[in-house]
Amino acid sequence: MTRNVNQKSFFLFGLVVLSSSVLLTTGWLIGLAVGGVWSLFLAMLGGAVGAIIGAEVGHRKGFFEADWDRLVMGGPWTGYLLGGLIASVTGLHGLILALSGVLGAGVGTLVAKYLLRFFEYDPPLSIK
Repeated sequence: MTRNVNQKSFFLFGLVVLSSSVLLTTGWLIGLAVGGVWSLFLAMLGGAVGAIIGAEVGHRKGFFEADWDRLVMGGPWTGYLLGGLIASVTGLHGLILALSGVLGAGVGTLVAKYLLRFFEYDPPLSIK
């Protein structure tokens, strides 16, 4: 049981990091084609969207033990923003900034996964 949980966590982390990095790179390349400040903006947007997409795909594949919750979306997004914010405040630029945001998204996803164990999710009556 423990090995299966650890393997699911590893795959979930890899899925979120992969999707976030692919969309970050895609956004950066589209921004370079457009020119100006758009490369930074589209790279940040692509990385954040990639983190959320990776977590949603991981949820649909069964890597989370609980039903969908705000933590599934908020965990990777918050981790991505915090990783990028910490790297930019400490003066890191370029690839290290992007790498810290992407790894932060993966860590945020794992934190959200383990926080979901402590909450009992009961949907509103209108959804039941």
